[in-house]
Amino acid sequence: MDKIILLGHTGYIGNAIYKKLKNKKIIGFSSKDINLTNYRECLKLKKHLNEKTILIICSAIKSDLGNSFETYIKNVRMAENLNKIIAKKALKKIILLSSNSVYGVFKKHKKIDERTPVYPDTFYSLAKIVSEKIFQLSVSEKKLLILRPTTIYGPNELIVPNTPSGFLRKAIDNRGISLWGDGSEIRDFLFIEDIVEIISKIINKNIYGILNLASGKKQSYADSIKIISKVLKKKINFESKTRTLDPVDKIYNINLFYKYFPKYKFTSLEKGLHKIIKN
Repeated sequence: MDKIILLGHTGYIGNAIYKKLKNKKIIGFSSKDINLTNYRECLKLKKHLNEKTILIICSAIKSDLGNSFETYIKNVRMAENLNKIIAKKALKKIILLSSNSVYGVFKKHKKIDERTPVYPDTFYSLAKIVSEKIFQLSVSEKKLLILRPTTIYGPNELIVPNTPSGFLRKAIDNRGISLWGDGSEIRDFLFIEDIVEIISKIINKNIYGILNLASGKKQSYADSIKIISKVLKKKINFESKTRTLDPVDKIYNINLFYKYFPKYKFTSLEKGLHKIIKN
């Protein structure tokens, strides 16, 4: 039986994946168990890795917790140390959770797909693309899958992010909501249950290379406020903050995703928000 090793199983995405796969042979490690920035601690992983191991890597210092040169160094160090360990082991598969930020946080694209040139313009996005490259140069292309998810939202978030779920929490608590300009920037909001469900399906599929995780649906931040108003059945207003930069829309072509999962149905934003309230 395949053994799944999940690094970062107490983080937001990692914990959701861990709960989904708990009926499988899975072992989770958090930063408290293994400090991935320390090579000696990474050696603890060696006894768990073999040709039947599927390694899922969610570990990272997220941009919400720091977007600096120091956090860049730590994120890249994690990738370096893991690759030193992995290079000595023949694993079945590696799934690396990266980020759509590699296409540029402030870079404008008409539409983004897996062939869109990367444009790291923050320390966080630079760390992600460097980490991706480290794995690509160290691991056989037939064993590595890099996932680049879009803006994720859902229940049980550890922080109050600038996402529909963060806005929903503020609306329920009667706290103010602020958006840049008129809130018309386009995003692709991906419900946490979808990313977890997709990863659970990917584990048993021969999918390798790079895959964007997006719903393919265009919605603005202002649209999300309207839907929250509908879900809560009350008028929700937001404060408009003066823009310091031009708006940047993020629109995705997900043809490659549908090549692998032609019948997959993503959770609508309205349904996702209802699920958060029930949760």
